[in-house]
Amino acid sequence: MFRCLYRLHSLPGSHVLRSTLGRRTISTNGDAPPNGDILRMLEECKRVASTPHRAKIFSSAYKQIAALNKPIKRANDPVLFEMFNVGEGIRTRIQCVLDGKWESEEEYQRLHPRRPKPVATGRQATYTHSGEPGRPMGSKANAVPVPPANAQAYVNELSTARGIGPAKARQLVENGCTGLDHLRKTPALMEMLTPKQYISIKYLDATGTPVIREEAEQVLGIVRSALQDLDDEARAMMERFSADQELRETYESRIFDWDLVHVGPYRRGFPIAQEVDIVAFSDRVGGVPSPTDPPPDVGGTVYPTTPFLEPIARTIRYDSRGRPPLPLHIAKGYRRSFQVAASPLLNTIIPALRRRGLVVDDMRPSSHRWQGIVKIGHSDADIRVMDLTVAPTVCRGAAMLALTGDAEFWRHLTEQAKRSGLLLNGWGLWKWNGKEKEWVRVEPDDGSDYLTEDAILAHLGHEPVDPGRRNFSFLVKRTHRTSDKVLKPLLKSTKHDGDAQRRLK
Repeated sequence: MFRCLYRLHSLPGSHVLRSTLGRRTISTNGDAPPNGDILRMLEECKRVASTPHRAKIFSSAYKQIAALNKPIKRANDPVLFEMFNVGEGIRTRIQCVLDGKWESEEEYQRLHPRRPKPVATGRQATYTHSGEPGRPMGSKANAVPVPPANAQAYVNELSTARGIGPAKARQLVENGCTGLDHLRKTPALMEMLTPKQYISIKYLDATGTPVIREEAEQVLGIVRSALQDLDDEARAMMERFSADQELRETYESRIFDWDLVHVGPYRRGFPIAQEVDIVAFSDRVGGVPSPTDPPPDVGGTVYPTTPFLEPIARTIRYDSRGRPPLPLHIAKGYRRSFQVAASPLLNTIIPALRRRGLVVDDMRPSSHRWQGIVKIGHSDADIRVMDLTVAPTVCRGAAMLALTGDAEFWRHLTEQAKRSGLLLNGWGLWKWNGKEKEWVRVEPDDGSDYLTEDAILAHLGHEPVDPGRRNFSFLVKRTHRTSDKVLKPLLKSTKHDGDAQRRLK
């Protein structure tokens, strides 16, 4: 959320919109801002919002619309679809303002009632995954009591499923769940799960079955063949419409010439893995975000250096267990219609793989990284989890580092970059430009197209590391030949990670 304040100062003959966002000042000549009626409507909605979250959404929409220098004439203006937190509800309110039908937020709520929610009774009230209202699951009146002696055993069993943590497992047990089999056979309990958890339990055999190297190579072959067919089809259409320059350029833009690589445990030389990890590189992949938050010693917030059509990657922020965010996964599955249309992964690749019968279901889709269920054989038991990432060639070095090493190794590298005054994420290695108040990509010294993995490691003061050694055990072995200062930040960042602490002992 952009931390910015807008102040509208009345000056003779003009209004000046001052923003602390990136220290920019936006001026509009005239007696009123171009979207004054819309801004007043959003201000009212923010003031009477029922929750702080809804107030924050209206505030975000206010700030973005206030920065526009031209009036909004219709609710389906493309610029509104490019804004964050401007959904169907706000666009409908804007249309009411443009039509002269806006009276108040109270009147709008009366004419456009929100979908009623089931009455919660202390726990979670849900809708079914089909969108229909579901039975509220908070009440224990319909739950079968679980003997206290067995409760922890049930929690432990449920926690072994992908995506289900101890908190969700305890909630399920409190509502009468006695294990994974009981959960799968009880629709009411399944409705308590998030979409990702629901898919994980639905395909429990797939999410719990390891992938051997031969299966990973088989999946890679299918993906490579499908992508090659897409390129060949685009080339054929380009030749067919060679006389029409516009059509020729359209089909030429659909030729990606993908370079597919196995990453994850496969690249580290492991015989098995939890999923098939593949990354596809192409010069035509767009939407590369620049970091937006300045270094901690600078403070404040800078204006995003990428348009809203492109996803925004902020600085590294760890979760409560000290783990960095998933590399190259943008906005935690955030999807909108314009983002899908601009994403070759969601708009072209996944549909093609679905037609081939490889893709069965989605688990965690985003514009550049997709995770889901794939079928590698004719039997229903031959289903596995695949993680497919697309990235620009310019990000190849950083992406290979992010997707090859395990979580502890990647955390170690991001901490090293932070100590060096740099920022490392799956999109590249960045340095702060204090004059322009923005992050800029660190370019290779030899004039090549991108920083290689070894070049990034060298910038961090690290010797080259073979892919097979990019794991936590390698970092622990380094303590015999490096000072404690090298690993101290890493050990501090893993203080909440019980597994990591046990490996240190």
